Amino acid sequence: MTSKVTSFDIATTPSPYKYPNFTELASAIGLVTETHEVTSEDGYVLTLFNIPGNKSRPILIMHGIMDNADTFILRGNGSLGYTLAKEGYDVWFGNFRGNRYNRRHATLDPIEAEFWNFTYHEIGYYDLPAIIDYILNKTEQTQLSAIGFSLGTTIFYVLGSTRPEYNTKIKILICLAPIAYFKHVEPPVSTLIGMAPYISFITQDMPELKVDKSNFLATCQSPASVEACRQFLFSFAGADDEEIELDFFRTFHDTSASVSRKLAIHMAKSRKVFAQYDFGSQRNLQVYNSAVPPQYNLSACVMKMALFVGKNDKLSVIKDVELLRDQLPNVVEYRVVDRDLCNHFDFVWGRNMHVYLLPYVLDTLEKYS
Repeated sequence: MTSKVTSFDIATTPSPYKYPNFTELASAIGLVTETHEVTSEDGYVLTLFNIPGNKSRPILIMHGIMDNADTFILRGNGSLGYTLAKEGYDVWFGNFRGNRYNRRHATLDPIEAEFWNFTYHEIGYYDLPAIIDYILNKTEQTQLSAIGFSLGTTIFYVLGSTRPEYNTKIKILICLAPIAYFKHVEPPVSTLIGMAPYISFITQDMPELKVDKSNFLATCQSPASVEACRQFLFSFAGADDEEIELDFFRTFHDTSASVSRKLAIHMAKSRKVFAQYDFGSQRNLQVYNSAVPPQYNLSACVMKMALFVGKNDKLSVIKDVELLRDQLPNVVEYRVVDRDLCNHFDFVWGRNMHVYLLPYVLDTLEKYS
């Protein structure tokens, strides 16, 4: 091991209910940021944050579901974003359409149902190309490196299989807690996925699914209930009391975000196959000329990839990641994090990432980019 990462300070704010934005969080840990905007081919205005560095070393980081770019700097100087910046990378943080930074469109308003008519397919097919091309243009490079977390990995599989010309624009994709299949998940995750048809029916008039942030944060920051909040989240992600400590939830900022109902249903239907959105047989015939949606051609994803998985991750289960790995043609590294309790959140919020994860991420980047 040649790379070293130091310990952390949590980025905090005086009032837990005054939600700082990305720029404020970054400034609190001594990082200078720039804000950029790019419009996707289908009209979504996308906000990018950049921590300027060596323009010959651009790297794009994409977050997971119901989240935003803030998640990569919440752990202060022990976070992934801070670490990459201090290593001299030109760090770019993307945001999914619909989150707190991306609620604009050329013609649509977020209060309109059509604004939320998208899944992770559109994020991978429209948003990622726009983001990548913008970064390459700004840095005057022909390639960049990328890191995805959770659903932030899924969109790259969509990109590589549907727009294969972008494979050559990515030097290396590091996948933290990769998501494509949910074949081997257990309750309560499998229970929730099994309820997808019923959830789809009862939410059919709710194109935007969102968390009541004020109540959620009040619960997570109340001394009387913060442990219940933590255990609830652990039931879906895997328990790790050592890495996600109670104090972290008391400084838990406004990282939660809205998500399109269609995207959530799409994820739930990925239990056994990694395929495009299932509209139902009749509508599928109109859209795909087939009664079933086409599966993503993972063999077309020829970009170099490194997969990192946790032993205790209840969402990105090792057996499902192995299934994904065996279908990807250019996996150059596959690493099970050497920590028995490593759960889904530990890849972005673990307080000791600088020990068990980030040195290996840096070494992989150095090796392949």
